[in-house]
Amino acid sequence: MSWIERLEFQEALDILNAVHEGDFYWLHLEGAAGIGKSHLLRRLARHLREQEARVLALDAVVLPPAPEHFYQIALKGLFRLYPGEMRRFEKALAPAAAAALRSLRRRKANPGDEEKFLLEQMVSAALHFLAGQHRVVLIVDHLEAGLDSTRILNQVLSLVQTLPVVLLSAGESRTMGAVAPNQTLVLNPLNQRQTEQLVQQRLNCGEMAARLLTNKIFLKSRGNPRLLLAMLSAFFSSFQNAQEIEPDHVAQLQETQVHTAEPRLVQQLFHSMGKEARAVLSLLAALEQPVSLRAAARLLGDKGRGATRLRRWVDAGRLDVAPLFDLELLTFRWPAWRTLLRQAFQQDTPRELLLRLMEALQTKSDNLPLQMSHLYFRDGRVEEAVRLALSEAGQFWKYGHLRKTLNRLQFVSRHHHRVGKDLIARSDLLSWLADCYQRLGLNANALDVLQQLREEVPASDVSAWAGVHARMAQLLLAMDQLAEARFFLQELKGKKGLPAVQRAWLELLQGDLEYNLGHPSYALRRWLAAVETLPAGSRHRLARELFSRLQKLAAEQESPLGEQMDWLALFARRRLNRGSLKFQLALWEARLLFASKNYRKALSLLEGLVRQPDLYRCPAELLAARLLLAEVLATAGRWEKAARLLAELDNGVFPFLSPAQRLNIQLKRAIVLKELGRLGEALKLIQKADTLAEALDAPRALRMEIALHEGHVHLLVHNYLSAGDRLKQVHHYARSSGQADLLLSASLWLAWYAILQNRFDQAEKLLNEALGLEMTEGSVEWFNLLFYRIQFQLARHNGDGLAPLLEAWFREGPAENKFHILGLWMRGQRALLEGRGEEAVEPLSRAHQLAVQSGSRYLAYQVAKSLCRCPADNEEDARRRLEQLKADFQALLDAIEDPVLQRQFAESREKQEMAALSLQAVAGPAPMD
Repeated sequence: MSWIERLEFQEALDILNAVHEGDFYWLHLEGAAGIGKSHLLRRLARHLREQEARVLALDAVVLPPAPEHFYQIALKGLFRLYPGEMRRFEKALAPAAAAALRSLRRRKANPGDEEKFLLEQMVSAALHFLAGQHRVVLIVDHLEAGLDSTRILNQVLSLVQTLPVVLLSAGESRTMGAVAPNQTLVLNPLNQRQTEQLVQQRLNCGEMAARLLTNKIFLKSRGNPRLLLAMLSAFFSSFQNAQEIEPDHVAQLQETQVHTAEPRLVQQLFHSMGKEARAVLSLLAALEQPVSLRAAARLLGDKGRGATRLRRWVDAGRLDVAPLFDLELLTFRWPAWRTLLRQAFQQDTPRELLLRLMEALQTKSDNLPLQMSHLYFRDGRVEEAVRLALSEAGQFWKYGHLRKTLNRLQFVSRHHHRVGKDLIARSDLLSWLADCYQRLGLNANALDVLQQLREEVPASDVSAWAGVHARMAQLLLAMDQLAEARFFLQELKGKKGLPAVQRAWLELLQGDLEYNLGHPSYALRRWLAAVETLPAGSRHRLARELFSRLQKLAAEQESPLGEQMDWLALFARRRLNRGSLKFQLALWEARLLFASKNYRKALSLLEGLVRQPDLYRCPAELLAARLLLAEVLATAGRWEKAARLLAELDNGVFPFLSPAQRLNIQLKRAIVLKELGRLGEALKLIQKADTLAEALDAPRALRMEIALHEGHVHLLVHNYLSAGDRLKQVHHYARSSGQADLLLSASLWLAWYAILQNRFDQAEKLLNEALGLEMTEGSVEWFNLLFYRIQFQLARHNGDGLAPLLEAWFREGPAENKFHILGLWMRGQRALLEGRGEEAVEPLSRAHQLAVQSGSRYLAYQVAKSLCRCPADNEEDARRRLEQLKADFQALLDAIEDPVLQRQFAESREKQEMAALSLQAVAGPAPMD
């Protein structure tokens, strides 16, 4: 091995070998800087590649902050690393998806909002495809504690959390992300024996010499391999071999004060290199962005041997290689190296060598921006320096490096007076600076720059003048400086000749001011005035701003549905032609139609939205539309169609979602499958969702919601022990935490649990508790409560209490949803209870027909049981109903699928009821239970 043997290597291999293929697993390496984490990752990567694994190595130091650029690099890197497999992946996609993939690969500019979601989906799909053929290992190095590392870690986790991928990461301390690692391996400092092995291997000296050196340097190195190697390289760089080492040299080493930031240590290495090597390393240190190994090798100009020399510098600890998929980027891990080399670059690099190096870098083929403006500035070429700094600022802005963008813009601002004004107008530069400050959260600095811009813009340029004042007012509102914001808005209001768009912005900001002052009604008046002021057919982003504010107001103030429909009508009158905004308007209208129980119109509108000609035009919006469509279908009683749509979302059209989205879809699927009687499949989904929620460290309320549905499944198959445990746990949590929705469902299902066990007092207490909760009459929650209250009265044989409840039910229940089927069933049950069996046949037959049409095997079976209790015209009719009941029972058993759940269901009270109904078909009708 090229280094010392570490026990952690074998321990990490044992952990990885124990991981089941097809599962996600995250192993995190933790330890101090220089302890050997990166070296261990490289050894693991080599070993895994030898085992035919697909290893993708990343370094958090060089990853771009913006997620979309990370996904762009990942997609192109995968095609360069594994071209054959990625070609097969492209051929396996649907034609529309394959075309979208080719477009994304060709795209060099910033991806738009509609492409960011698709980028993540494509990278996830590609990794999933690779994982189906080989083991895929993703390595992320240098995850140090900090905001950027946390953001990078979270975006990597969102990419691979639901994939059969092994994630290996390393950092000084565990970076807090959304998910905890499956296991953390802490690397410890070297002990004295390991230090002696390293010394002997590094110097190729005898055992006695190595032991003598180890005794002198072990305590000073503190067992840190990087520090130990640096000490050896710095002190013994002048020796040809270990035989020249004398005891007095060892004594001098004892006096050397060494730590990771000691300049003396680096200076000895620096002066041992040649002049050109120092110049190249100094230039690399002066460039803030890492440079690829290929580009840096060309700087040496020695016909291919440059890469070999750079490799020697890497081995000597002077440089490090940061991987980024298929790129190798050179970095300086030791801060003292960069500091010293930058100083040397400023002082010692000859002008002709500097110009040659700059020309070599200008011809590089990498897609990463370089910072060379200060090199031109040093050479006295100020205009070229400013021009290049402006170009670099544009590159950094594109890739989301806001701090570096700000640095370049500040440089341009300082020297703008020394170059021609045709390069960039002063007003445009200040506007860009203000944007940069504002995105960094430096609002006070942004305000100062806007104040300068205000002085630059002449009052005669009405549009530009109004734009600056509007931005200042908007910034002051964000800083909660309402008096100052009001001043600028008054100035805007008094300005004559404002364009229509500027007048609309003025109304919008005045509405924002009123909202911040606590006057939502006045704010609404201003926002609606902004809608009216907006020019017809406008594609301005102001329309989206207005739309988001109206949605926020509707959600926070609980505006009536009629008012919200009026707001939508205002937008429609403006004829806003932008596709994405039109889509959102239609989606909001569908939500309002759904809330008003106009299911037919909502379904018609949503089905039109999801049938887009280009499936990948706007995936995030299409996903929202499909989720809403599934919810409307389920509420309208079209469970089979809802189940198919949710299955497509989970496994088909959008197969690789974020963990939170997948969890939401799995819960929705489980609820629909319960309605269909596919209880085994529903239970598996619920358990899968529970595992995912645990991995995501989801809020306890969500974990309790999952437990609630698990308890309901057990209740439906009459597994009372498990059902009672789950439902009581959720009920206790909901009552103590004030979670009204959870408390309602838990109380209702616990009440049904008590009814089935003939504990009517307890059931009545739980129903009264649910009755005390606030809910809107006619809502889904209201119907659920009413349903279980009716079931309670039926179980108590209380016909007098049924009449008002059923009257309220049919007064509020629309004819095209599942509550209509339940209402017909309960009307038939009431007729049976009151001895009017002949009148029960018609509603029960209709309810059975609708239940079969909707695909609900569970509901069809329950209605068929009630239908068998009705008096038959003759014995043949009674036997026909019994055969129908047995067919429904078998269909339900087949739908349950799980053998354990099937046995629990069939051998419980259902077995007794089936026997009683079989006797009744021969002996005549029996009274209701």
